[in-house]
Amino acid sequence: KLNTRVKSGYMNKIFLELVANGAQEQILWDYKPHVGTDVLKIVVKNLREKIINLGGEFHFNTLIKDVIILDGKVKGIKIQNLKSPILVEENVLFDHVMLAIGHSSRDTYRMLHKHGVFMENKPFAIGARIEHPRVDIDTMQYGKMCSHPNLEAATYSLTYNNRDEERGVFSFCMCPGGVIVNAASQEGGTLVNGMSYSQRDGRFSNSALVVGVKANEFGDELFSGMEYQDQLEKKTYDIIGNYGALYQNTLDFLKGKTTNRKIESSYEMELKSYDLNNLFPEVISKNMKMAMGYWEKTQRNFISEHANLIGPETRTSAPVKVTRNEFGESINTKGLYPIGEGAGYAGGIISAAIDGFKVVDLAFATL
Repeated sequence: KLNTRVKSGYMNKIFLELVANGAQEQILWDYKPHVGTDVLKIVVKNLREKIINLGGEFHFNTLIKDVIILDGKVKGIKIQNLKSPILVEENVLFDHVMLAIGHSSRDTYRMLHKHGVFMENKPFAIGARIEHPRVDIDTMQYGKMCSHPNLEAATYSLTYNNRDEERGVFSFCMCPGGVIVNAASQEGGTLVNGMSYSQRDGRFSNSALVVGVKANEFGDELFSGMEYQDQLEKKTYDIIGNYGALYQNTLDFLKGKTTNRKIESSYEMELKSYDLNNLFPEVISKNMKMAMGYWEKTQRNFISEHANLIGPETRTSAPVKVTRNEFGESINTKGLYPIGEGAGYAGGIISAAIDGFKVVDLAFATL
């Protein structure tokens, strides 16, 4: 999904580069451009080959064990080849490091904190995926024209504002005709995400349905938000006993009772029925129910016996920010340039790409 609210002069360059490397040409004019996982893996391979032809290098199966920082300046990185029969650490010396980590790089956050790299808590969001038969969402959005052959799988974007708490509830990363997938990235914890293939022709449509979490809401420590995400993922794993997901019908969630039947879903791993009111803290479940009760009155078919919650969805965005100055450089570590979503400066594919272009240009302007 390549739509973004960010305005930038880099947008055209990014889209043209994607098309030049195999993305569909219609992303240049679509209102909500989309590539699809099946096409994206071809685009990524082509981009990688282009970078190699320009002199770049890729080191697969290689772990960055540490960033070498002396007297507040980057001096290089310490790497480890995970395919080597002997796990030997090697120092690679640089004086500039672009840190384009993802928002699940918990080990990297801790490593940077160990070196005193300045970071801050930031807001994020927690909830679940809500999944419908695609025909229900198409009907909700298109009405009696829902079966017209020229109409693609319908999308939606819903928001609810709890003014008393100054807290938002919203749909996010909507996947029309898409699938729900497991997104676990560490042992003993499980969570979900959503994706679509290029044709968006699956039987189901899904979206994250998440509640805003304020900075420091789960504690004053730097990693309190991250640790809460971790606790929720581990709790889910322990309930299931595996890397699966929990489910509950939307009507049952509103009533606070466990769904006593199996459901049909695009999620292909283990599903276990559970009352999600007992999984989430009250601030999350209460606000989800408030929003769903409101949408039930305004959006036909959105809350029904066919609409199910599958969760948890915990990784909407980074819970911390690696703070940087106006040149894109860490405010207390010279030569370190945190960029993109994992650094706390983007909320999706295109905004992360824009941030990368911007910081690279700023960095080179100061060299």
